[in-house]
Amino acid sequence: MNTHCRHERDVLAAAREDGWTDALRDHVADCEECAAAASVAPWMGRLAESDVRDRPLPPASALWLKAQLLGRQAAADRASRPFTVFQWLAYLVVASGWAGLITWKWTAVRQWLLSFTPASMIQSASGVAPTIPISFYIGIAILVSVTMVLALHTILAEE
Repeated sequence: MNTHCRHERDVLAAAREDGWTDALRDHVADCEECAAAASVAPWMGRLAESDVRDRPLPPASALWLKAQLLGRQAAADRASRPFTVFQWLAYLVVASGWAGLITWKWTAVRQWLLSFTPASMIQSASGVAPTIPISFYIGIAILVSVTMVLALHTILAEE
């Protein structure tokens, strides 16, 4: 059971003001709770008087200005959220387009990559060149255009 001693307030006041009476000293010797309070009271008093901050608090006007700036920044973030979502969706569409084109025309891509070997270069010099479908070039042109527009928009939107 957690009961407080009725003399604890007197013991704390005596420890704070250094006003010990003989009756309180005898009581502290017999009561564990009051003995603990008397031993901690000087330390708690020094802690209450000390300033534990590393540096002084900024002026209230600086705090108010910072709060105003943070509020405006939060409002700007909320307002630009739809554009940010649209931009991420555009990134996903472009990435999906590149992945789809490469997957769809993988044989042509593979054939084109293999054309850079020395043996293929000799064959192409002799007039036997692998044929790459025109749809592959059209797909590349479209995706390069969209990628460039998206990159330029991203760069210019940050400024």
